[in-house]
Amino acid sequence: MFLITFHIHILIDGVINFNNYYLTVIHFGEKMGFVLSCFRTFVRNLRNDQILAVLMLIIPVNIFIGARFNGLGAQLPLFRTDGTNFVYSIIPITEDLNFVTLWLVLWVFGVAILISGILLSFLEQENIRQSFRRTGILLTVSGIFFLLSVMLQYNFKFSRQEIMIMPLGIPVMMLLSWWIYKDANNQSQNGLTT
Repeated sequence: MFLITFHIHILIDGVINFNNYYLTVIHFGEKMGFVLSCFRTFVRNLRNDQILAVLMLIIPVNIFIGARFNGLGAQLPLFRTDGTNFVYSIIPITEDLNFVTLWLVLWVFGVAILISGILLSFLEQENIRQSFRRTGILLTVSGIFFLLSVMLQYNFKFSRQEIMIMPLGIPVMMLLSWWIYKDANNQSQNGLTT
């Protein structure tokens, strides 16, 4: 008799807790629905040049391969990832500022021009054609600075004794920036594609 009463009590408490949980989920879902609708509206208003310019921040500019394939890494504009058989690490660009060299100065200029291209693409809302052209030119100049930086750091063969560099992101940056510049002619003054 006690066992049956105990199980009924647990079931009733479980239903009550479930209802409270269900009401909490519905209340949380209403807030998330509002947040998602705001995010959806924001994403719909983004232009192609803005999306591709932000994408440039997450494209690896260089890929490193260690001697005898015992290490692998990627250099993004703002940080570098290194991985060996024993450890993986994320190194921000500020760690390299201890040894200021010409290649690092060129890299920082490239990052600054890339970020300015991104910011200007978001700030310019009235003359869309000019914004596309400016963004394309700034991203191309940024890619040129990255290429010069890599050539000064690793020579023209893109390799050293212990490491080989593949600058795969630089041609991708150049192609995307050329596409952004070329797409400026397809934009009308109000930002709609013609």
